[in-house]
Amino acid sequence: MYIAYTRSEGGDRRPLVCFEDTGEIINGFEITKQKGNKNYAQYRYELIDWKEAGCVVPSYVNLHPEDSKTLTKPDDIKYIGTLTERDQHGMNNKLQEIQKKFS
Repeated sequence: MYIAYTRSEGGDRRPLVCFEDTGEIINGFEITKQKGNKNYAQYRYELIDWKEAGCVVPSYVNLHPEDSKTLTKPDDIKYIGTLTERDQHGMNNKLQEIQKKFS
């Protein structure tokens, strides 16, 4: 899993945790520095090793199913880092927990 900046629908560059990269298409979840309100915070994973991942501030991954992104891989993608093994496991566990709520 790596982190890269991609363009959002509004044209802004947003960091994305990419969990699948086919070379043409990337799938992932957006990263934010906002913890969010109590209701939404339950769908966010707080990166423990955010500095090692290339983030400049403490960051959260939006894991709500509606926040999953499938994008055409941009030519100007900017790689900023990779998740540590600890965060990969933590995020996967949180994602499985969330998916159970929606199945």
